[in-house]
Amino acid sequence: MIVDFSFSNFGPFRDRSTLSMHATAINELEENVIDVDQVKGGLLSSAIIYGANASGKSYVVRALSALKSMVSDVYESGYRYPWYEPFRLMRHSLESPVTLRLRMVLDDVLYDYSVSYNADSVVGEELYQYPKGRPACVFRRTSPKEYEKSKKSLIRMTSESSTYLTVASKFGDEVCNLVRRFILEGIIIIQSDLNDLIPGPHRFMTNDPMLKNYAISGLRIADFGISDYFVKENDGDPSKSQRAISSELFDKMSSMKDRSKNLDIFLRHDFTIFDVETDELFFPMAIESSGTACMFGLMGPLVDALMRGAVIVIDEFGSHLHPLITQWVVNQFSEGYNPHHAQLIANTHDVGLIDNDRLRRDQIWFTDKDREDGSSELYCLSDFKGIRKGSDLMKSYLFGRFDAVPNVVNTGVLR
Repeated sequence: MIVDFSFSNFGPFRDRSTLSMHATAINELEENVIDVDQVKGGLLSSAIIYGANASGKSYVVRALSALKSMVSDVYESGYRYPWYEPFRLMRHSLESPVTLRLRMVLDDVLYDYSVSYNADSVVGEELYQYPKGRPACVFRRTSPKEYEKSKKSLIRMTSESSTYLTVASKFGDEVCNLVRRFILEGIIIIQSDLNDLIPGPHRFMTNDPMLKNYAISGLRIADFGISDYFVKENDGDPSKSQRAISSELFDKMSSMKDRSKNLDIFLRHDFTIFDVETDELFFPMAIESSGTACMFGLMGPLVDALMRGAVIVIDEFGSHLHPLITQWVVNQFSEGYNPHHAQLIANTHDVGLIDNDRLRRDQIWFTDKDREDGSSELYCLSDFKGIRKGSDLMKSYLFGRFDAVPNVVNTGVLR
């Protein structure tokens, strides 16, 4: 589970920002708090981020993605990181490192990992564990080539562009492997591109029928009328497919295929009255609505996270979904439905979730961009004083009490 995630000099976030999953001392919605011995007060099961367009919401997700990229592989010296995105509007920032820090609880132990990097090298890195509530340094790196409490054999194999965590993990260090595996496998990031999201769940068809059944069950509960699906490889002859359907539909289907595996996805609808062969109840994904396609793509990772107790991070959550569906998804992470303590982090424009009956004040976050210097900040609703338990939070947000809303001038474009 994530305790908190901090980042600085990344995208529009010039200064250090922290997204905390640490529950504050407020008496609200206890079913949204996970009891954790290592964190006093417990951890939140979800955090939802709001903000105007271009305020920095997606960069919170991109920062987590950058952390995954940093530890995903071993890189040769001089490799230039595509995810090095320093604050662009100050000379000093353009030449300064990005810093990412993740605190997490794994197997009842608190871990604290941070990495700082510039365009092509790691300039700082450290990992601490707290086995009995006290910090113990696993390793510390103070420059691309200077280390403390690290194995010399592993240092020699760690290039300036690689993280020591990755190398140590690959060569059998149990603690480093545990932390790296959580970052890579325990954090599931979903971007908003439907073309990438849709094909993924096909793996539940072949790898784990149980997970597929749970995903189908979720689609039925959420009232999408989907009772089954299947995936098949096409024959790779686009002209054959194009002869059978209109050119417009062919173009749409082509854009929604799994680009790497050449697959077609068909969803079965559970209609009870029809005058065609039952095979016709399987609709190609290309003719489904964006909402159906989005929910289908989401269900696989959602079930996976709930089953494994993973963290699912969603960019532009609910952009194609009805507000009642987004509420249903968030509810899956409350105590009654979340036995393995999965967590949800998402940014959204669905203001219907800003409700005292659905989210605690410490679960609601905002991003706001300074219109003069272009820097963004991340802050929590619980930071505001004078917000009563029964306050109309959505109305207060839309009226600008918490900032993080666009400054729209009420006038026409032409007159």
